Amino acid sequence: ILLFLSIYLLPLQIKIVNPWYTADQIKPEVVHDILENKLLNTYTAFNIADEEILFERLNENLEAGLLDHIYLDSRRRLNMGLREGSKVTVKEVTLGDLGAPLSEGNPDNGLRYPATWTVTAQVKHLKHIHYRKNKYTGTIALKSSDKAWKISEITLISEDRQVIASSRL
Repeated sequence: ILLFLSIYLLPLQIKIVNPWYTADQIKPEVVHDILENKLLNTYTAFNIADEEILFERLNENLEAGLLDHIYLDSRRRLNMGLREGSKVTVKEVTLGDLGAPLSEGNPDNGLRYPATWTVTAQVKHLKHIHYRKNKYTGTIALKSSDKAWKISEITLISEDRQVIASSRL
């Protein structure tokens, strides 16, 4: 019976929550890893064809008020300058420089950090494939929400796009 139950219940996901942990207890040395993970999950969500699953993934990483804006803005930025029939697949997201938290602004919006990050995507056209690196500079805010960290604000200062031939990778 135990063997049957273990196989039968295998697809179930169980989430265990530590009742003594609060997301407000973030240590400065882990902010970089958390932000990089949230950015990776956000950008790679756009590789998912099913819109419902895509929104679920975005909702896990972004505050509700930011969800629609990021969805529309990222779709536009990832597909900017593409011909019809082209497909973009995000391959890598790296967080570069992460500055000290900014003290200005509303603390209810989370901890704000100046940052640079790079999104590398594969672009498939009808006759060829190339890669595109978008390097962003801006401010990102992390906020504790539902006992987890979520991105609550992204303010872009600059965007630098570089097209790379697939033979150069």
